[in-house]
Amino acid sequence: AVQIFTIIIFGDLNGDGSIDSMDAGKAVDFENYLEPWVPADDALYIKAGDLNGDGSVDSLDAGKIVDAENYIITVDQVTGLA
Repeated sequence: AVQIFTIIIFGDLNGDGSIDSMDAGKAVDFENYLEPWVPADDALYIKAGDLNGDGSVDSLDAGKIVDAENYIITVDQVTGLA
């Protein structure tokens, strides 16, 4: 039998395996209603994007993503917080 696992990389909002400006842009687009996410379908991306643990994906998270991309902070891949 084949098993399928889903792995969340906290900070990676587009699922490409890296934390970069594309993810920050996606967070800002989501906050400004330019990126239509469906909570049931995109729950994993929403979880991956909430780096400050306040329950939403917004420009504060985008700033943390940019800081992580530039090695200013690290994203804890156990807790999902930066």
